[in-house]
Amino acid sequence: MLYYVVAEGRARTLDRLNLRDRATYGLDWMVFYASSARDALRQWEQFKAGTHIGQEDLELEATQYREGRPGYFVTWEAESEAVASKAKDTLEDVEARLRVLEGEREQLIRLRDDLRQAARLVVSRPRLAKSTLGSRSKRTRKGRGRRRTAK
Repeated sequence: MLYYVVAEGRARTLDRLNLRDRATYGLDWMVFYASSARDALRQWEQFKAGTHIGQEDLELEATQYREGRPGYFVTWEAESEAVASKAKDTLEDVEARLRVLEGEREQLIRLRDDLRQAARLVVSRPRLAKSTLGSRSKRTRKGRGRRRTAK
């Protein structure tokens, strides 16, 4: 007879000389004294169904274990913690993306302002060009250019 850790539908021999951290077993696990892995799984099924011969002792042992472990969470508490942690990570990711987008928005605003200023300069230059064209047309009237003939 050996001790078996049953978790996630699998039974593994418990190596008492090299104990793994309990977190590696997941949230729902139990140790059974059994003749084989198959026997340990059978006992697990009985325990879950509430029909195990030593049900009361196993429940008491499980309760004492939970109370004696400050880091232990009941399944729903552990799931709640996992969801909260994921939500926190998601929120941090969204906030980081928001900071990046705000930086890009500021760059776009600066670029827009620069383009407006450049457009103002381009619009004001044709006025100079028009005055230059006007002086050229005055010169053509004085006889330096083609003459217009009346029809």
